[in-house]
Amino acid sequence: MERTPDLTRQPATGTAGIDVEHQLQFTLVETLLQAVASGKPRDDVDALLDSLVDTSNIHFQGEELLMRMHSYDGLAQHVEEHRLLLEELAGMRAAFESGQDAALTSGATRVLAWLASHLRTHDLALSAFMAQGGLVGSGA
Repeated sequence: MERTPDLTRQPATGTAGIDVEHQLQFTLVETLLQAVASGKPRDDVDALLDSLVDTSNIHFQGEELLMRMHSYDGLAQHVEEHRLLLEELAGMRAAFESGQDAALTSGATRVLAWLASHLRTHDLALSAFMAQGGLVGSGA
């Protein structure tokens, strides 16, 4: 399986906690793909999917709160992007529950691509906005 480039070698947001959460999202999707491909027990795949959904929800809530607190102009579009990913995750859950491993794998592959694109576009734009206001730093 092709490995997603390590986020430590890609542009990061400059906010340590957010960057760690992004890395966790990538790792969970990759681990989920490996679990399905290697025939891991369904309980393991189920737990990974739960972790991915929970991590994504928490991450998006934090980012959205940050954007609201600082009156970020791109809030509506960014929130819509988050909604689309959560919709994809719900589709992955449905595929898993109906035993459609190919659809689950396909969804997970789309999520990896979405995460990479979202980070390079929406999250870096947010990072630039935060940097302009002096709001980004290692302690944020």
